[in-house]
Amino acid sequence: MELTISDLPLMIEEILDALNREESVTLTHEGRIKGTIIPSTSNEAATQKNGKTMSVRNHPLFGSISMRKQEVDDLMDNLRKPRFDDI
Repeated sequence: MELTISDLPLMIEEILDALNREESVTLTHEGRIKGTIIPSTSNEAATQKNGKTMSVRNHPLFGSISMRKQEVDDLMDNLRKPRFDDI
């Protein structure tokens, strides 16, 4: 489906129908493509890795903060330390 930016507010239902049919919606302005609305592949957010769709939960950085052994106060002190040392 292709529509202009000015048609966007008028065609919300049609856009949602196209996304439900797993069709992409291309937005144009003055004849030039400005963006594409791509339907979600599942109810869970997904990311692309090596051309394959991957669940966010399976991303290597998911939960990496919880693996730290450092307390939050110590972490914040270390993050702020360079700034306070410059004063």
